[in-house]
Amino acid sequence: MMRTSKTDTIFGAMLAALCLTSFAHPLSAQDRVAADNAPPPGCEVGRPQALDRSPLRIVTETGAHEFQVENARTGDQQRIGYMFRPEIPKDEGMLFAYGDPQKLAMWMRNTYASLDILFIQRGGRIANIAADAIPCSLDAIVSRGRVVAVLELAAGEAVRRGIRPGDIVYHEALGNWAAPTAEHDDTQ
Repeated sequence: MMRTSKTDTIFGAMLAALCLTSFAHPLSAQDRVAADNAPPPGCEVGRPQALDRSPLRIVTETGAHEFQVENARTGDQQRIGYMFRPEIPKDEGMLFAYGDPQKLAMWMRNTYASLDILFIQRGGRIANIAADAIPCSLDAIVSRGRVVAVLELAAGEAVRRGIRPGDIVYHEALGNWAAPTAEHDDTQ
């Protein structure tokens, strides 16, 4: 007959209780949603902003690509940007228009979703693209030269749509938006 000590008995009971609670009480549906929506490592929890929207078009070698963009016009709107959003729809973006040409740097602080960041020169020409920016990174993402605007799209959209430096972005904030006409509509 095997002899057990009081310590062995207590340890066995604790182990059994731990196993039972692990399997007897799975996460509730509400707890699973909260865990799934937790921010990525290095990000804080916060409330996303909602901004007014407008159409934007990018003309590339492969044709015209239409987006609905949120307009980050004020300093506060630009500081918050796409922070606290778990995902960015493929046909949407956010435009940061600055007016005067300047060297710009962006970061991904509290931005949960990876982004393609397009730096735009006067006249709408894309100067450079920072593809697949790392969520929540504090590293500077810098324009190549002086630009007047930045467009943020869902990560992978620039490659998927064939968007490259030199392509033209059309938007009212860039001063080059006009409603398309049949003779100027590149989408047909």
